Amino acid sequence: MDFIALMQIMFFSFLIGFTGAITPGPVLTAVIKETPQRGWTAGPLIVIGHALAELSLLIGLIFGLDVILQAPLSQLIISLIGGIILCILAGLMLIDVFVKKISITEELERNSSDPMKKTYVPILNGIVLSISNPFWIVWWATIGLGLIYTELPPLTVIPIEFGLIGLAIFYIGHIISDLTWYSFVSGMIHTGKKWINDRVYQIILVGCAAFLIYLGITFIINGIFLF
Repeated sequence: MDFIALMQIMFFSFLIGFTGAITPGPVLTAVIKETPQRGWTAGPLIVIGHALAELSLLIGLIFGLDVILQAPLSQLIISLIGGIILCILAGLMLIDVFVKKISITEELERNSSDPMKKTYVPILNGIVLSISNPFWIVWWATIGLGLIYTELPPLTVIPIEFGLIGLAIFYIGHIISDLTWYSFVSGMIHTGKKWINDRVYQIILVGCAAFLIYLGITFIINGIFLF
């Protein structure tokens, strides 16, 4: 087994994954929302859910799911359902801000009193926000599979040449990029919490909700026109 080639695959996968991770999206909004409630662990916990969703999708794609996902009707259904879910999540965030008057001070106190409360929630959020994002599904069905099966510079080998080990290394490199970025984001929010008051926190949440609504509506419109 060529160890250097495998490390090359992991590093290349990390770089590709990192460019996607730093792009604002639903997972980032979840990290921003959850961090005041459970500290720096919000990022890693959400990535666990995201990683489980990606592993399931990758396995499905390898066994031919890409043919189904690329069908116009499938893209329409994915776009509509994903767009609706994102809009619902945005609505729940707006309710937290304008109805429940969410307070970062109260969230921090709740976190310090019971940091392990409902650990499954951010993991579940990572799963839901991943599968409700049509762009994420399409990326894996096209670019992701292309990287696995096609030789591209600077790679001199492709993951599929190494079988399951190559695919596992590619997947691990991709997940490490997500874990690195979102852990950094949650860590920065957690350590900088003393400079964020309730008003600033609420404005950030409104901005995140608006972004989710924008994505949701875009997914719905694109799905309809693509069909």
